[in-house]
Amino acid sequence: MNDARAIDGDGHLMELMGTTLPDHLEEPYLSRSRADRAMWDGVGATFPWLPSDCWDRNLGSELFKGRGNRPEDWLEQLERGPLDAAVLYPSFLLLIGAAYDPDWSIALCRAFNQWVAEEFVAKGEGRLHCVGVLPPQDPDEAAKELVHVHDLGLVAAMIPADGPHLLGSSRFDVVWRAAEANDMPVAVHAAGTHLSGHGAFPKFIQTHTFNHPASVLAQFTSMMFDGVFTRFPDLRVAFLEVGATWVPWYVDRMDEEFEMRGAAEAPALTAKPSEIVKPGGNVFFGLESDERLLGATLELIGDTAMYASDWPHWDNEYPGSLRRIFERADLTDEMRADVLARAAERFYGRSLVP
Repeated sequence: MNDARAIDGDGHLMELMGTTLPDHLEEPYLSRSRADRAMWDGVGATFPWLPSDCWDRNLGSELFKGRGNRPEDWLEQLERGPLDAAVLYPSFLLLIGAAYDPDWSIALCRAFNQWVAEEFVAKGEGRLHCVGVLPPQDPDEAAKELVHVHDLGLVAAMIPADGPHLLGSSRFDVVWRAAEANDMPVAVHAAGTHLSGHGAFPKFIQTHTFNHPASVLAQFTSMMFDGVFTRFPDLRVAFLEVGATWVPWYVDRMDEEFEMRGAAEAPALTAKPSEIVKPGGNVFFGLESDERLLGATLELIGDTAMYASDWPHWDNEYPGSLRRIFERADLTDEMRADVLARAAERFYGRSLVP
């Protein structure tokens, strides 16, 4: 390793593992959470592998990589890399897009956002940054919560990729307007679950392989052809946890579709997709350090792809994944600097290293 800055653009919290998050719920959910506190604590203490969508993600505890539910856990992890800073996303709330009850979704997102601001940002020594979660069931409430996220000092708002919603719908324009007005980037993050309805499989290896990219591709397609990126030119959006080497292939496919059918079926899109997804652009991606075509991909999309540790999820390879970025011969020094720090700071719109 050398002395280059290194920022984790997408790490995770395990927010249901014996944390104080339930104490931030508003009534009537606060009273209920106090009555069920043993349940909240027990989920994390006794069953750390138990997912809310009923998949055996960690193969019992065989693949369990860590709790990640305290700021000290993450400060310790920064030293393993080493990383200068990390931006932290939820785990359980990646699935909030599949919730049926909009009031519960709104309350849980607001509680999470308050909790991470008080527990991780305030105690993170300037090195831990957090995103806030928006409830996609109610775009008007999501726009209000985005302003709250901004006021809490969180670095981005996250909308889950998974769920029945399509983010290109004009229903979400209120969210994009609020994001532009508050200079707040928005991350669209996959969960790798069947709950989006993109495919039902008998084993998690199939579900995780297929649905992680499927949910992101659905949202990327919806937002692109419904003109979100041209109608809101100052909006910064990141599509996370599906790698980056799919981007040139898919954007080429989009260009062809746009050339043939765009005038009739995508009139709000006023530029070719390849003119939107470009170096220096406002559409960003997370990457995997072992993607074989990463160097060639970065030649095309430049400073829009950022390193993500994914710690402590079962499929993370941190700190080995960070080490690979330094060791890859197909990356120039400029690419490496973009991947490790500059892309993240461009997307989040601020310096992340104290």
